[in-house]
Amino acid sequence: MKRILGAVVVCAVIAACAGGVQTSVPGNSQVSSLSVDQTRQLCRDRQKYLETAFTAAEKKTFGCSLTSLIGGAIASAFGGPDAGIGACTMAFNDCQASSGSSDGGTSDSCAMVMADPACTATVADFNTCYVEQIESLRPFAKGQQCASLASADGGSPTATKTTACDKIASSCDRAKTFSW
Repeated sequence: MKRILGAVVVCAVIAACAGGVQTSVPGNSQVSSLSVDQTRQLCRDRQKYLETAFTAAEKKTFGCSLTSLIGGAIASAFGGPDAGIGACTMAFNDCQASSGSSDGGTSDSCAMVMADPACTATVADFNTCYVEQIESLRPFAKGQQCASLASADGGSPTATKTTACDKIASSCDRAKTFSW
């Protein structure tokens, strides 16, 4: 999960999506050349993309999938895969039945965003990586994934490693600290 969050945060912080995201920042711009205003605009454009990429029901299901997998993984560590799957399934069903919303707050998470001054990747490179990462997580928005706790990785949702993300990881200092 740390890999996913890191990838999404890095991509969301310093780039914008061309495939589906509408932005005024040119795709051929290098991330290192972006002004503070451009960087923040890209961040906001990314947020808009993410807000519309999933329906409200999918957002709730995604949140329930992640939280139930965490609980299931803990139960699995102490009681084995069957205990983990049982705990995960119960937590997922309880979460789905709740009337709680998965919507985030209203704070401006882009207010303090800064571009990576050493990044030679382009906005278009980040666009491609971001969209592919988000789309690879779509199964978690479609339904519970508790059976995956029996797999070798313990059900950890991981975004797909792509050529675009490899390029970013090799050309951007901040991205090098994250595992793609």
